[in-house]
Amino acid sequence: MSKKRGEIVAHVVDHNAVALMRQLQDQYSLDLVVCENLNETVEFCQKHTAKIVILDEKIDRAIQPKIIGLFKAKNQSVDVVFVQCSEKAVNLPELFDLGYSQCLKSSEKPCDAVDKLNKILENQKKKIEAVKSQTLLPIYKLGEKFLSLNSEQEVFDGLIDIIATVINEPAISVMMYDETTASLKVVASKGGTKNVYKNIQIKPGERIAGWVYDHGEPVILNKNTQHESPLAEFLVRSDIQAAISFPLIYQDQTIGVVNLSQREEGVLYSQSEIDLLTIICRQAAAAYGSVKIRQEREQSVRLKTLFQQYVSPEIAEILLSRQQNLMQIGAIEELTVMFADIRNFTVLVQKIDPVELRNFLNRFFDLFADAVYLNRGTLDKFMGDAALVYFGSPVSVEYPNKVAVTTAIEIVKRFEEMRKIWASHHSCFEDIGLGIGISHGEMFLGNVGSSRRFDYTVIGTDVNIAQRLANDAMSGQILITKNVFDDVADMYSCTKLPRRTLRSLEKEIALYSVDPLVPVLSD
Repeated sequence: MSKKRGEIVAHVVDHNAVALMRQLQDQYSLDLVVCENLNETVEFCQKHTAKIVILDEKIDRAIQPKIIGLFKAKNQSVDVVFVQCSEKAVNLPELFDLGYSQCLKSSEKPCDAVDKLNKILENQKKKIEAVKSQTLLPIYKLGEKFLSLNSEQEVFDGLIDIIATVINEPAISVMMYDETTASLKVVASKGGTKNVYKNIQIKPGERIAGWVYDHGEPVILNKNTQHESPLAEFLVRSDIQAAISFPLIYQDQTIGVVNLSQREEGVLYSQSEIDLLTIICRQAAAAYGSVKIRQEREQSVRLKTLFQQYVSPEIAEILLSRQQNLMQIGAIEELTVMFADIRNFTVLVQKIDPVELRNFLNRFFDLFADAVYLNRGTLDKFMGDAALVYFGSPVSVEYPNKVAVTTAIEIVKRFEEMRKIWASHHSCFEDIGLGIGISHGEMFLGNVGSSRRFDYTVIGTDVNIAQRLANDAMSGQILITKNVFDDVADMYSCTKLPRRTLRSLEKEIALYSVDPLVPVLSD
């Protein structure tokens, strides 16, 4: 046998036909393989993709349809050529019905035979180009369409449309894995009963689609050969002539399955359909991923915008990056809490215009927030004329007690400067002041709201202590507990105060007052 690739394969018995084939090989250098017997020809065509198979009339007419069917099962686009050896007339329509596409004569001039064979090859090339054109144009258009898709359903419907365009109008369904039911469910379909599709749920590993989902590999089932498949036991419909189940894969993970089926007799699926589905489904999976990413990004922006109404942008960024259920965020942590309260504010409210009062509070809250954010504190909330701040989490601070006292001193100084400016225009501002309380200990930090309203805050005994201290502090005074004092005594001058029992607390606690204007004396 010739060692050529075998673009053309011939099995001829008649010596004139053999001589013609040899001439075509030697004189015209055709890529032609001449096999010695029929089994060898079939075996060769099973291993190689021949474009033309040549058979002479000496082959038993009864087995010719079966032989031609074997060749076409391997390659549907193959042309089978009949070689006439005798002088009797040939019934061409009968030959074409058998599956032949051309007729040669063993006595034919080699140049004429070459012309006929080359014409067949040229027509095949044109058909291939036409198929490519018909296939690639819709795929290209689909690619353009995918760029503007806004939903997953549009991707599924677009996938159905393109498959129906390029693969002979089969019945098609797209199944996606549904985490809530842990099964594959039909999300789009064409050519089948929608009510039936609606109720289908297939677990991974079950039936053909479940097997394809589990293994990430396509399956072809043609009626005449499907009994040879290990999945034959899953076949339930006898009217299906051909079927394909193809995995939808995104980022190396199977996310769904595309199913095609044909009930029209004579239709066979082959590697060419798999090749088309590979291109189409990759594009569809990429579009699906793009839509998902865009949706997640938009959802993240919406969530972040909403979240920032309750916490600072920095805190929102940190909490959202944890990818937790926001309603379940929360833990016991050791934090430092600072509570600030404007002294004599009630009197101020009675003496100043509400619009001007709002301007004053806005200015105060601006300077307050600036100092807190500068020192990596978390501004929990403003409450009328008061504010709650904590240090240590979710923004990490190495020495939260020292940072809290430093922040409090800065706020007291800036508030006093602001108060003097306003007092120069309104004497009622001469009587107000700022009291601050600072405590440190274990407390709960997280959401303490409801399913309808998020409230990221702190609760615990030391939160209450800080608030009571701020209420008790005189104008310009910063009151701290002992565990705060122990950390800041080397930085600021502090005065020990008599132990006292704060409202709602059972035990007396040790208190200290920080003098913001007196630095600690060093040895």
